[in-house]
Amino acid sequence: MIQEHLQKDPARTFRVLAQIKMLTMSGKAKYLFIAHGLGGGVMKHLQELADYISADVDCFFSSLVMANL
Repeated sequence: MIQEHLQKDPARTFRVLAQIKMLTMSGKAKYLFIAHGLGGGVMKHLQELADYISADVDCFFSSLVMANL
């Protein structure tokens, strides 16, 4: 029952809207880091870069799902 509720996540829309509202109030530039999901330390490097600039920039991360190449 609890797992089903968590999977449905009925508050997700409101949570996302609240997060977007908070981001618009930040005043900082927004950087989106997009990495491939193939490993090799890319995400670690991007996280280190984000840590370095986070005082001035709001950083977001996404990774691409690579199909069979």
